[in-house]
Amino acid sequence: MLTPAQLTAIKQHLRETNLLSNEELILELTDHYSLAIEDQLAQGTTFDTALATADAGFGNQPGLLSLEKHYTNASNLAFWQTVLHKLKDYTALPRLIGLFSLTGILYYLLSNFWQATFCGLVILTITLYIIVGRPFFRFPSSKTNYIHEWDNRPYWIYRRRTAGLEWVSNVLLGIGFNVPLFLSVLPTLFSEHTHERFFVFFSAVCFTVSLLSFVIVAELTFQQNPILKRLAASE
Repeated sequence: MLTPAQLTAIKQHLRETNLLSNEELILELTDHYSLAIEDQLAQGTTFDTALATADAGFGNQPGLLSLEKHYTNASNLAFWQTVLHKLKDYTALPRLIGLFSLTGILYYLLSNFWQATFCGLVILTITLYIIVGRPFFRFPSSKTNYIHEWDNRPYWIYRRRTAGLEWVSNVLLGIGFNVPLFLSVLPTLFSEHTHERFFVFFSAVCFTVSLLSFVIVAELTFQQNPILKRLAASE
């Protein structure tokens, strides 16, 4: 049985030496490494030698990075399939009627009270982004030297940190949050068409998509979101 210090050393080795970033994969690999190293230690091998042997079993750094790439892609695909199933649920009756009704209400409000409705929807979007996106906010630790990390590790490695549920949720959050920004730019490009029916209808549809994106993320991440769990418990 490995000591806590040895388990920590394995995780640090996977992150710092092999440049792995996907925490779920690191946890799985730590289990595999632990079993392999325990067998080696039982035969009298040193910990460092056993660790190097475990690395070689996965192809060292190139093999581990390739494994992480495939693991991340598979995880992303699995969660996108989950999102697709949820979209099918929302585009089937009776929820589809609710989406059409929401779009119709937004169209009416934007047609008759454009400025007030638009400002209200922007405030709602920001509020939902803060509440629904809470599980993915990052608060830097005073012990973490992010500047040093950014100087020594390429950007594509950092992208692998947001895989699976986090990656998919961040894409949906980006869609939900950027709709108001996108719509706020359009009037400056087509100022004479701002209040035409098509533009207002397009805005209503976009805000509906935005709100649907937040709802799907909220469903996917409910168990990881302390704010949503607290709100649900208070009802």
